Amino acid sequence: MDELKLTNNLEIEMYLQDLSDLDRAMREMAVKSLVALGGDAVDPLIAFLYDSNNRSRNMAARALG
Repeated sequence: MDELKLTNNLEIEMYLQDLSDLDRAMREMAVKSLVALGGDAVDPLIAFLYDSNNRSRNMAARALG
């Protein structure tokens, strides 16, 4: 069970980084992937609402929506 949680956390981190990617398709895929991960992604996405990058904040809000 801990291994699955670690895998989810690593995936979430990767997708969070992709929220600020210059490629729109990459950002959209990251949003869809974070939504698919469900509740585990909520707290990290909320924290990302305070990111200094406007693009990241916007995409985090979309994923939460």
